[in-house]
Amino acid sequence: MICFYIRLWDRTNNIIFNNNAINYGADANGCLNTIFQKPPLKTNSFALEFLFLVLFQIFQFNFSLNAIFNQFTTQAIVITLINGVVALYGFIHVFEIRRIVTDISYSCAISIDPKYMVYDFPFILTSLVLAATMGYFAHKVRHDLAERIYKKIGLDVTMQVLFKIRLIFLMLMKLNMYFMIVIASTTVYLFVYITDENLSYIVFRTLIIIQFSVVIVQFAAQYIVHRAVPKESFPLMKLFNCFWFIILVDWFIFLIGSVILAINGGSWVLLFFTVPYCYIGIITFIYAWKTSDTFNQGLREYVGLRLNRNHELIIKIEDVEDYRPPSRKSSPVDNYKVNLIQKPDEALIF
Repeated sequence: MICFYIRLWDRTNNIIFNNNAINYGADANGCLNTIFQKPPLKTNSFALEFLFLVLFQIFQFNFSLNAIFNQFTTQAIVITLINGVVALYGFIHVFEIRRIVTDISYSCAISIDPKYMVYDFPFILTSLVLAATMGYFAHKVRHDLAERIYKKIGLDVTMQVLFKIRLIFLMLMKLNMYFMIVIASTTVYLFVYITDENLSYIVFRTLIIIQFSVVIVQFAAQYIVHRAVPKESFPLMKLFNCFWFIILVDWFIFLIGSVILAINGGSWVLLFFTVPYCYIGIITFIYAWKTSDTFNQGLREYVGLRLNRNHELIIKIEDVEDYRPPSRKSSPVDNYKVNLIQKPDEALIF
């Protein structure tokens, strides 16, 4: 898939930069300069789009391995849905390229062949096949993984529900980590790339700095979650919810800005990232409250003792006060009490 992304990026660069470099005459070149000064082309947003997709493939690889090793069925199903959404990107990219080519053809009277069948069709077809394949494998392993994970946590239905809520919440945080990296990359790129010395430039750079501050808050929220959930800490989860509310406000502002940019001739691909970004953020906020409700319900001790992994059991033997030699009617165990003490911070690790 990364090879397909590179091919699409190369085709896009050939359309934008090679045609801009060719001398078609004063009128045609002036027309091209006008087109290439539009926001999506001036900032070369296509480079960012392909960076996002390459990062997604790396993230998806780790996300898939994590689902298999941790035997988490919901995560396997989510991978299938994500692959289906990524397949839609091919159609959106065709729309973006077609709009540029049409603009150049009608405005500048320059004919360009984007070669959709050579570049876009193989990409879309491969994406759909991969999404269908992932769906097939997810369906195959779904029941097996579900049976294994629930065997490990026992037959207590209440504990199963509480356990699943926590797993879904932490899975959502993994998805948010990808979007955080995407937003951080965009912020740094735009901060370095935009260099126009005017009022809008100053305002834009200020907004970018604010956005980068929110990204730092997101990383802090990730750290808080991975401290709060194993410890079942209500204060830390309340702090996380406060941070996440601030993040949601920023995301909705980002979404509104993406809609305005798309309506005014900007990139529609940005909406392709911001819409699921906001949706996952809202679901995360809801599951954060649900996860807080699972605290002090016995899940930490119950699952920690049953899984018996990523932590150790310390066996402490204490002499009883009145020691008596063992006899035929008594067992040496009667003269000792054995306490299983579990490390609290490692009782439940996902």
